[in-house]
Amino acid sequence: MRLIDSRYLDDGKGFNDGRPARLIQIEAPEDFDRILDGIERAGYYGQGYLARNLGYGQDEGGARVKIDNLLLAAIIDFLGPSSLLEIGCGKADVPFLLHLKGGCQVRGLDLSQEILAAAPAEVAPYLEAGDLLGLTRKYAAQGRLFDLVCGFDIWEHLHPARLDDSIAATVEVASPDALFFYIIPAFGPDRVFGEIFPLEFEENRASLEAGQPFPYLVAESAEPPIPQSGHLIWAPGHWWEERFAAHGLVRCPQLEQNVHRHLDAFLNRSARSFFILRRDTPQARDRERRRRRHPLTPFHAWRQVHVFLRAAKIHEHRQGQPLLDWESALWLEDGALETMLDGFQAGLGQPWPLGPLKALTKRGLGTLNGVLRRRLLAIFGGQETRP
Repeated sequence: MRLIDSRYLDDGKGFNDGRPARLIQIEAPEDFDRILDGIERAGYYGQGYLARNLGYGQDEGGARVKIDNLLLAAIIDFLGPSSLLEIGCGKADVPFLLHLKGGCQVRGLDLSQEILAAAPAEVAPYLEAGDLLGLTRKYAAQGRLFDLVCGFDIWEHLHPARLDDSIAATVEVASPDALFFYIIPAFGPDRVFGEIFPLEFEENRASLEAGQPFPYLVAESAEPPIPQSGHLIWAPGHWWEERFAAHGLVRCPQLEQNVHRHLDAFLNRSARSFFILRRDTPQARDRERRRRRHPLTPFHAWRQVHVFLRAAKIHEHRQGQPLLDWESALWLEDGALETMLDGFQAGLGQPWPLGPLKALTKRGLGTLNGVLRRRLLAIFGGQETRP
């Protein structure tokens, strides 16, 4: 392993403006052991990681939930789990939101006990910290099964030599009809979500073209050498797809496209690099078909967001402390509502008074916006639970 000076490409994609960068060149598999040892000695995955790498501000301590994770919870809920295991759950925002909504048993595993200590008390009994492979194998030995396994930016943190064993262990705790939802920084063009993460360094071009993991990693720290965000595996999207396929996980492109179509406008750009997979079993095939027959629509996208916001508001009322950044939350709901109205009008093929309705949605915290929500819920047969 050695450090070298390089530059980003200058093609205008992503961060590619030719700026200088320090790279960690991986020369042997043992280099990953040295990097992980440095990560552990530096206490890299501690409380500082939340603000430095996960985007939690100083005002988002305690049980504060990131609005991006509320949207991920809505996607997970759309997939219809009755039991969820999140690998690399961090502060467990998504299990917490699903727990508040009800109807789904949740479990979360993370590398860091220090980060889990910041998770909401309501889900703390369902979280464990430690070696992810060992914990997953323990669940398998106990006969625990989950019908949805998810992980948001976790696989790329693992030692490459342990990746296959770790994926296999998640399959062992998956029910026969299980679905999987993974966000991964997948480089190069993808057959579903396109090019979210373009090639950044000329040094990795040959590996990208060969469909292999990259040997040059951006250095976040030089002493000890730690790659950006602790990511040990940088690889093309089709390489990741092949890794999952090797363990019997089949990609569900139609479900992915359905989510992209209605939620990409609200998702953080990096979160659009996601995979929805299923087990290669009759039960999982039937579940995927059922989900395709009842796809996400603009109305259901808004309804999913609305349900979680109501659960969050009820929790805030009971606990007497803020849970969400409500300016961002209402921007999200109003955006989803506006998209729903556009889609509803297009489906009807007749005019709606969309101008006044859209104006009302943009009033954010105003009373009329609440009235509009209740009217739409009444139109579509829903009910609004009051705290």
